[in-house]
Amino acid sequence: MKFKYQKRTQSLNPAHPWTLKPLIEMTLSYQRRRVRLWALLDSGADVSIFDTSLATLLGIELETGLPQQFAGITGRTTGYFHHVTLDVIGMHHPLPVAVAFAEMQGIKAVLGQADFFQHHTITFARATEQIEIQPVKL
Repeated sequence: MKFKYQKRTQSLNPAHPWTLKPLIEMTLSYQRRRVRLWALLDSGADVSIFDTSLATLLGIELETGLPQQFAGITGRTTGYFHHVTLDVIGMHHPLPVAVAFAEMQGIKAVLGQADFFQHHTITFARATEQIEIQPVKL
């Protein structure tokens, strides 16, 4: 399935106030609760990480999950892994995985290698502003 890069404002360069980002709309589900959100496809992220505010909305007791230390460009933080279901809007391919919830700056959802990319073939075509995502069978 093909998706378009999303146009977003940026404050880094006043001469170019807009940027294109590989964001996809998805749902994150836990038990009977569901949240719809935009997530960044990040081929450099080892795992998928979501902001703790989303865990609260889903009714997840954060610190009952498996703790893990994370380091990134904004510093170090502790995340907690919980089992959830990811579903990209339009694909109808629910994916049960364990993802981390941590305090995040800026973006609230990042899809990473170990839980999202390993289940999909993903093609980034920045020049044509398209992303193609296809489920793979493991």
